[in-house]
Amino acid sequence: MTNKELLSWCKEHLSENEIFDFPDEIFINLTEDNIKILKEKFGSKYLMKIPDSEIQFFEWLKLNDTPVWNDLWENTENNYTVALNFIPLLKNNIRGFPICDLLNNDNFYFTESHLISEEAKIMVESVQKMYYEHKQLTIEQALVLEISLEPIDIWRFAYRYKISIERAKEAVANLVNDKILIHLKNAEQLTPFIDF
Repeated sequence: MTNKELLSWCKEHLSENEIFDFPDEIFINLTEDNIKILKEKFGSKYLMKIPDSEIQFFEWLKLNDTPVWNDLWENTENNYTVALNFIPLLKNNIRGFPICDLLNNDNFYFTESHLISEEAKIMVESVQKMYYEHKQLTIEQALVLEISLEPIDIWRFAYRYKISIERAKEAVANLVNDKILIHLKNAEQLTPFIDF
C-alpha cells in the first residue's frame, strides 16, 4: 500500500471517536515508511485499536494476572486502544506493547542495562552460544537471552514460553539473588530505561 493509499484509507476509516481499527491485511503489510507517515500525520493525537494478536495476549493476561490487567485497562474508556505512535511496538510480534508503567503493581520490565555484573556478561555470552548450538536452556537462561536481545516484560516472557507467571517471577528472583539482574519495580525508576 502506498503512503497516499494509506492516508486515504485513514481519512475514510477514522471512526467518530477518532480511533483507527486497521484490518489485519493492512496492519501486517505496513512498511517502515508507512509507519513513519502515520506517526507524523496522526502521532499521539489519535488512538488505534491494538491488533488481534495483542488482544489475545491481554485476554490471557486478564485471566492470569487480573490485577496487572486492571492496572493497564480498567480505567480506560476504550479498552485495547493506544496512541497511534505506538504502532512500531505493535508490529513486533514477539515483544508487542510493553508493560512497563504499572502504578498499582510491581513492574517486571527489563532491558539489557538491567544485566548488571561481569557474571551477567559471561552468562549472556554462554547462553547465546548454547542457543546457537540448539542446547536446552533453563527458564533463567532463556530470560537472560531474551533480555539481551530486546527489552521484555515478564508477562510477555511467560506468554511466549508458555510458563506460569509465578515461574517467570521466580526466574527473576533467582537472577537477582545471583546478582545477574537488577529489578526496578517502580515505574519512575524504569523511565530512563524506556526508549520508544
